[in-house]
Amino acid sequence: MAVAALAVPAAVLMAPNAFAVSQATLTGSNFQIDDDANLKVDTPTADDPQSIDWGGLTHTGLNPPEIRATDKTTGQTDDSYKGGVKEDTECPGEVTGSIPNNKSDLLTFHFYEEAGVGGHPGFANIAWSRVSDPSGTTLMDFEFNQSKTKCGTGPNVVRTNGDLLIEYAIDQGGARADILGRTWNGSAWSSATALDEGTACGGGPCAVGTINSTVIPDGEADGLGEKQPRTFGEAQIDLRLIFDGTKCVSFGSAMLKSRSSDAFTSQLKDFITPIPIDLTNCDATVVTTPVTSDGTTPIGAGGVLVGSSVRDSAVVTVTGATGQSATGAVKFFICKIATGLCDGTEGRVGTQVGTPATGEPLPGNTNPATVVSDLYSVTEVGRYCFRAEYSGDVEAGIPARTDFAERECFTATSVPSTISTAQNWLPNDAATVSATAGGAMAGTVTFTLYNSTNCAAGTSVYTENRPVAAASPVTVNTTNGTVPATTYVATATGEYSWGVSYTSTNPAQDSIAASCKEVSSLTVDNDNTVS
Repeated sequence: MAVAALAVPAAVLMAPNAFAVSQATLTGSNFQIDDDANLKVDTPTADDPQSIDWGGLTHTGLNPPEIRATDKTTGQTDDSYKGGVKEDTECPGEVTGSIPNNKSDLLTFHFYEEAGVGGHPGFANIAWSRVSDPSGTTLMDFEFNQSKTKCGTGPNVVRTNGDLLIEYAIDQGGARADILGRTWNGSAWSSATALDEGTACGGGPCAVGTINSTVIPDGEADGLGEKQPRTFGEAQIDLRLIFDGTKCVSFGSAMLKSRSSDAFTSQLKDFITPIPIDLTNCDATVVTTPVTSDGTTPIGAGGVLVGSSVRDSAVVTVTGATGQSATGAVKFFICKIATGLCDGTEGRVGTQVGTPATGEPLPGNTNPATVVSDLYSVTEVGRYCFRAEYSGDVEAGIPARTDFAERECFTATSVPSTISTAQNWLPNDAATVSATAGGAMAGTVTFTLYNSTNCAAGTSVYTENRPVAAASPVTVNTTNGTVPATTYVATATGEYSWGVSYTSTNPAQDSIAASCKEVSSLTVDNDNTVS
């Protein structure tokens, strides 16, 4: 659980305001929360580069910039909560239709995180605008969620223990808002804590809120159009309220809601769909390195050979809170792309490496933490890039991060080919038999191959009988090599000789006894390997 309850640590050293005009701004902030809320930097601090207000955020180059969300157009296409929905409803449903005139019909929701100085974690500045003043109490609820996962129904995101609800309430005609805080305990919001009172945040209150009592001209309304009295309000939260430096706390989503009456259990009305934010006292970095199959050796500039197995190694480091372990999991992806990076955009999503759909879990109780992907077999020549997606840990307040830097890329090159030659010989022989008379030749020629120069002294290595049946003369050939079962291959240096005989079946013609005929001397050199 990231935030068990609203609690503020001892005072933290911080710089005083950079201006000295009549404002509600909390001590240490340079953001102008005006007594008569407006959107411009007021004189005499217009030339002070440290003084900021909503109207300057879009063009001062501040990082991060203002985050602004706009409600659907007022009328029958506008959206609001279903009847009976209350703040403790976890995933409230929504309906489409106009907002009653006597209720707050919202227009915009503004969020800006201001960095602190001197060890101060900073301030969350929030604002709202609506169509008109419904007369009566103004009731706005700002919900900050650690998760970004959308609920199964309605506009809200899934709530997590420690989620924060900021109540902004101004009585009819009032100038300063009552700011209350609550935390989600798993099934309901806690009892309220007054944040705009006391000295818990550095000797002063932890929050302040105001509303405009006069017209804000069109030219000073930062694109909102002319704002009638009580149609724009702003608030500021001292982040020491939730960030004490001992543990990570992160909020990934925020939304604005309006309520029908003072009672916390009263019905919710309009809302502006949650917007993604990155409000955290911690950061996480992911540094990845493609490695060989051993999981530790980086892939060199020459890349790898096709057929190699590779991995991606990710080092996750969490900073910002003492004693915080790096927890969560890392998903690994690989893309085969000619240019660019495996950034997860269309055509560059890649293939997930590994079987766990949730990724490879980080080892416990360590920071930094190293995790290595499963093996990936490179089967084609080309350029490959990894991407590592660190899940963060919503419960631990650690933000998610992704790494797909150029160092995640490597090449796969072709495998060197080799050729090895091994000559061989298929000995064959031919014999011509003839007779001067007696009719057609008939019988069998027997060929016998010996591994010597003298048939009788050698060993028979091949024998074949060939039929004779034709008019004289008749030539018959051995078929060594054409019938695999009778093939003899000569692969070694040596001497060879053929013994040939003829057995006649024609009584008018004689047989011929075996005689040692042709002699061959074979030299074989098979040391011929080329790569």
